[in-house]
Amino acid sequence: VRTLAALVTIFVAWIVIMPFLGYILVTFATVFGLAKVFGLKGWLKPLVLSAGTSLAVYILFDRLLYLDLPRGFWGQGG
Repeated sequence: VRTLAALVTIFVAWIVIMPFLGYILVTFATVFGLAKVFGLKGWLKPLVLSAGTSLAVYILFDRLLYLDLPRGFWGQGG
């Protein structure tokens, strides 16, 4: 039950916070949280997984498929 509650909380937070902080930062934190919930040991492996996932999906959707991902307040202006 705790694992399910953690997963639901992480995904709800991901959806709610993404428009404010942007895709890359929120997805990085989400994947890191999921890695820890699923028991990935240490800090380096979850960090590498989080960075790789965020970067790979960003490149796929934003750069290759030209879909706009939420940029958060850093993407405002200009």
